[in-house]
Amino acid sequence: MKGVLTLKTIKTKIIFSITIMCFLVSVTIGSVLIYREKSATEEAAKEKLLLTVEKQGLEYDKVLTEVETATAKLENVFLSNFNFKDYNNNKDGYVEEFNKRNENYVKTFAETDKRVPWNLLCYESRDLWKTAGGMVCRLGKL
Repeated sequence: MKGVLTLKTIKTKIIFSITIMCFLVSVTIGSVLIYREKSATEEAAKEKLLLTVEKQGLEYDKVLTEVETATAKLENVFLSNFNFKDYNNNKDGYVEEFNKRNENYVKTFAETDKRVPWNLLCYESRDLWKTAGGMVCRLGKL
């Protein structure tokens, strides 16, 4: 009797559907919470940046433009140096090697481009930038 639905199969399908819905709801809630936390972190970073800029007697908009320009330059270098094939073959080792290779570039860039107060780059919170920002901070540019 293939076409007959028994009470047990109906019950199983309902339980399965409820389980799937609960999973989807929990994933959605988790995503919203992560987004809110990230937004709050970015707002705090912007506020800290604003206070730092004011203490140094600089114009916030001008400094932000310079930071974004410097960020774009470093992003381009990082992306052009990043080899996804090597990364996929050895994720942990490649990231460490990649950071070492780019550390000299970041150091040179930080020393030669004096338009940007380099301590402010540590407050940039774009995902791709975290590596470069961390290197700038480690190099004692704060």
